[in-house]
Amino acid sequence: MEDTLTFSLVLTSSDLTSPVGQLTGLAVGVAVANAIEFELAPLKTRLKWPNDVYVDGGKAAGILLETVAGIPRAVAVGVGINVGSRPDLQGDPNASAVRDLSSCTGRKLHRYDLLSPVVEQIIDTIANLEANIEELLAGFRQRCLLNQQTVTFLIGATSGQGLCRGIGPHGELLIETDEGLKRLTSGEAQRVRIG
Repeated sequence: MEDTLTFSLVLTSSDLTSPVGQLTGLAVGVAVANAIEFELAPLKTRLKWPNDVYVDGGKAAGILLETVAGIPRAVAVGVGINVGSRPDLQGDPNASAVRDLSSCTGRKLHRYDLLSPVVEQIIDTIANLEANIEELLAGFRQRCLLNQQTVTFLIGATSGQGLCRGIGPHGELLIETDEGLKRLTSGEAQRVRIG
């Protein structure tokens, strides 16, 4: 799509297996949210764990992280932002609502308007991740879309349901279930749709 911004970065200082490295996904989500809010103020964002960015009730940006084979401590970060258009998902009953930033701001935006600010914010956030963990977690917690919502979740092959209690000290999603508190460090969680 002409007005969808998609790009990839390779971060060479992130070890996804370390305690700090496990926060990389949340850090990129917070960085994208910060850049959008700064560039398109007064637009406000929400974050769906671990790193989808929502605006005006719909998903406006998605982020994917993968390790890079053969390169130690390297992570490939893929970012997609609906700037001036959005995918048509009307035929998919499981799809989340989607939004584009041009519609949300009422301004005609071009995809390259956000490229430099978003990339700079990601690089700065990752470079200072270890020194700013509490600030990062606070930034995610204040935007957490799932907090206090009933969610379904998948951990490996095990699924469940519970009440989201926010983000833990290591970036994990906390879910209160009938069996006790679950801590998701990976996997997927979705809000339960009522009605």
